[in-house]
Amino acid sequence: MATPKPSTSGGGTVEREMNVHQRSLVDTCFEEEQYEAGIAVLDQLRSPKYKPFPAHIRQLIYIALYPPPDLEEERQPAIFRLEPGSPSKAFARQQATSHAPPPAAVQSALRLLTAFVHTNSPEAISRALPSYPEPGAAADTGMDDEDSFIAKQAVRIKSARSVWEVLREGFVQRAHGAASVPAGKRKGRRPVVDEDDGFGADVDGPSAVGPYAWPVLDWFVTLLERDEQMAERRGQRESSLAFGLSRT
Repeated sequence: MATPKPSTSGGGTVEREMNVHQRSLVDTCFEEEQYEAGIAVLDQLRSPKYKPFPAHIRQLIYIALYPPPDLEEERQPAIFRLEPGSPSKAFARQQATSHAPPPAAVQSALRLLTAFVHTNSPEAISRALPSYPEPGAAADTGMDDEDSFIAKQAVRIKSARSVWEVLREGFVQRAHGAASVPAGKRKGRRPVVDEDDGFGADVDGPSAVGPYAWPVLDWFVTLLERDEQMAERRGQRESSLAFGLSRT
């Protein structure tokens, strides 16, 4: 297996891979479900000198897509949500709900994703996305650490057909079931997607962009714009990230 070549950030700094110790600091926090602490550690490690680990970017995306708790979940204590006559099912449901990232972590994940766009190269960040890289570009290296709840769920992003599949309504759901969807979001106009590309939604099917996925879509657009700017500086006709997405 060939050693991946270092890439260059927007400031011209050579980016190298994070070492195992750096990655484990973040992984440990996520394994203990200390999501905000893990995001804070990852923010401290963020540097133009080091590429973000692809699995960590995927985990940030998953957290950023996580739906908020519905009103019933917020108001009722866990003891009242237990289902009579089914203690094992109720316990499993309570355990799954306890893994959920809090709303504060969702916002922190979005902020950190944006910060990475301004710190590191789009090439380094896009390794985490479900796209086909340009021939010769650096690929996703290393296996995802699947010891934490977030890591196990976020690995689905790696196997998705495209970014559109990740943004699609229902790709990320709360552990206890679907969260309530704001009426304004559900009834609003859906984005126009060409059915020929395989990502369009039926009239009665899920929306092409989920109600809680719009901030992540905005982040992705920012990443594309950043990549286009760097491509222009290099004199390229098309950005490498756009080229990869055109093949999905």
